[in-house]
Amino acid sequence: MSVALRARQPPSKPHHGKFIYLFTNLKTNQVIYSLEKEIHTERQERMLLKQLTFYGKKTVPTKLRKDLWKPYATVTFPRAEDGLQVFKLLKEYRMVRDYAWTFEPTTADIAKASQQEQKLLGSNENEDGVDNGYRGLAKLPTRFSESVLSHYTFYPSKKERAKLLMDQRATSVADLAHIITRQLTPPPDGISNAERNAERQRRKLWAKVQSLAATPKEEIQKLEQERAELQKASATATHAQMRNLEKARMKRRKKRIDQITAYLNRLRKAREAVAFVTGNGEDVPESARAKWSKTLKYIVQMQDPSRPVISTYDRAAAEARRQAEATARPSNWPKSTKYDADGETPVPPKMLTRRDRIALKHAEPQVDERPAKGLPEDSVLIQWANLPDAQFAAEWHANVVHEPMEDAYVKKAAKAYERLRHEEEASSEAGENAGELADRYEPPSLPSEHAAGSAAEAKPEEKVGFLGALNPMRLFRGGSDARP
Repeated sequence: MSVALRARQPPSKPHHGKFIYLFTNLKTNQVIYSLEKEIHTERQERMLLKQLTFYGKKTVPTKLRKDLWKPYATVTFPRAEDGLQVFKLLKEYRMVRDYAWTFEPTTADIAKASQQEQKLLGSNENEDGVDNGYRGLAKLPTRFSESVLSHYTFYPSKKERAKLLMDQRATSVADLAHIITRQLTPPPDGISNAERNAERQRRKLWAKVQSLAATPKEEIQKLEQERAELQKASATATHAQMRNLEKARMKRRKKRIDQITAYLNRLRKAREAVAFVTGNGEDVPESARAKWSKTLKYIVQMQDPSRPVISTYDRAAAEARRQAEATARPSNWPKSTKYDADGETPVPPKMLTRRDRIALKHAEPQVDERPAKGLPEDSVLIQWANLPDAQFAAEWHANVVHEPMEDAYVKKAAKAYERLRHEEEASSEAGENAGELADRYEPPSLPSEHAAGSAAEAKPEEKVGFLGALNPMRLFRGGSDARP
């Protein structure tokens, strides 16, 4: 018997779903979606890894490496409900692309197929030979297109298919643009999807409360009698040995007593809620309403928004909080747990390979009025790590605003990559300069009084290698110390 009121709790974090964070893999271009800025537990990491479909061997990592996954974009919605709906649709679109894919051959595939066709069909002159040639052509592992052979389709190999399916940057941006357009397009009846879903949820929750309040008295009396019998049996004194034998039975009795008590309390509170909504509220004292669960207060408040359930409810403060959440935006994400004390501190290269989780911060977003000013009411703000990536979508809705991602870590990572590139270029230039020095180097001339003796004791020309040319002590050696 299901006696629990399985209603969705009101969000403890009202901004949950307002932001969607996209991360991409540097090697495979895979993209994952997250509602949180930081991964604190292994369970959160496993939930994100479930978005990566198995395309073949070595296509799904065992964990999210910090040096391979970087921020791709963050999307800010006007309401948290819109963000949750978009997040759900993004994962559904991803599943469709994973299991209903089609590929088009490239120019190289078409050229290779044409060569194989001419090679196989050229040696077969009669019609039977042509048919045999087509059958032999079909057995080859080469991909074909309709432009070459009308009755053959393009099938990539397993590795090529995995590589193509894992390249999700362009498809993720296209899906995001299409879903946002769906969300922002007004419906024909003028009622938005968020309002329609909220009304449906309100009716569903209130119907559950009414069904609990309408529980027959006979059922309530039966439950109370069962609870009294269990309490009496548990309180009966028995022999110590018998009590040990009945320990498991007593445990089950206690569990059943707790279940019945919780269910009876839920029925009582449901009757109080119905009386509060249908009557004037005098029959239900505020001390009793204060003991209601958070879910029940949320349901009753949705039924009658004009009358607060609790008199101490500060409507102005709640409105200010909702306004702050409406204009909130993520700032400076992701943040690393190291090297963030000083923004001028250079990031060591080791940080790029050993970071503490995907650097996101699981805290409330900082309020920033800047994006709210000058933007439409139902606008979506997208911050890109690389702004040209927005061109992967054919078109965007007019209320979508794009801007580059202003992030401390992105700047640090860019500086670190730039520094590593300069170090590689400097090392390669040093190798080239060392070779030129070895070619141009001439031993220093000796004084005139020792010229004759040195000529008599002259040794074969010194062979200088790459490392020898870089040795600074070689310049101070005399002719007699030169190594053959």
